Amino acid sequence: MPASKQEVTGTLLKHLQDNFTTLPVRYPNSPFEPKVDGASGWVWATVQYGESIQETIVDRTSDAGQRTQGFLFLQIFVPVNTGLAVIDPVADELSDLYNKAVLSILTLGTALCCGVPQKVQVGTSPEGTWFQQNVNIPFHYHLGL
Repeated sequence: MPASKQEVTGTLLKHLQDNFTTLPVRYPNSPFEPKVDGASGWVWATVQYGESIQETIVDRTSDAGQRTQGFLFLQIFVPVNTGLAVIDPVADELSDLYNKAVLSILTLGTALCCGVPQKVQVGTSPEGTWFQQNVNIPFHYHLGL
């Protein structure tokens, strides 16, 4: 049975939950109220799926050789005017956590692979409260390879 997107999303987010405690994390569809106390920040984790492609010539009724890709977006928010010295180490830590990581999934025959993260400075939020930097992590998983 192929891996479900729910299983893949769960694996990506559990890796974050188990290995990152520097800032609170907002997970999809979970209650969260960021604190504006001038010292802390927070991370918003989102998974976005892309297209699936067939990488090998196999029986069309089989999922073997299918590759699905996507991105894990980690949006980091810190209070404005705290400087890059606050946000950059968090972005580096998150980048290192997923950089070329191979995460296991329980479904037999499936490997979840992360690519090289990209760090992007977004700037100040419209309301002027937060400074944002994103860590965008490409991932893909194969079925039956």
